[in-house]
Amino acid sequence: MQKKFEQASAHLSVWLRSNGMRQTQERLMVLEQVCTYDRHFTADQLAADLEGNHLSLGTVYNSLQLFEQCGLIHRLNPAQGSRRSEYEFTFGNDHTMRFLCTRCGREASFRDKAIESILHEKRFSNFSMDNFVLTVYGTCKVCRSGGRGNC
Repeated sequence: MQKKFEQASAHLSVWLRSNGMRQTQERLMVLEQVCTYDRHFTADQLAADLEGNHLSLGTVYNSLQLFEQCGLIHRLNPAQGSRRSEYEFTFGNDHTMRFLCTRCGREASFRDKAIESILHEKRFSNFSMDNFVLTVYGTCKVCRSGGRGNC
């Protein structure tokens, strides 16, 4: 976790400087907590885990927006019927591919060498790809069959 945080904070520092912003202790506290998560998390969960650090919910949301802009995290669209977005730490990941059920929010990661190959070989004008996040939205097997047992 410490190496993950060090690399992410170094990236954030460079990005903030290049965008005329400063690195604050509050942003670093939020980033350090984000780096502890192995799975998706919500802003509310993050704020609760940071309780006692005297950070406002606004600071948490603003930090998440900033982290998304600089490529540290990825925001997932909420499942159908949910208002809360989930976030995932993606900095340093080569790429992420997943299926996401729009009814229950269930997700499953997958790898597809053909998709990876196409994206890595593709030449984009005026753009150099570092990594990618691919989310395929649909309905999982459990929801399609009408069951909601494990959802």
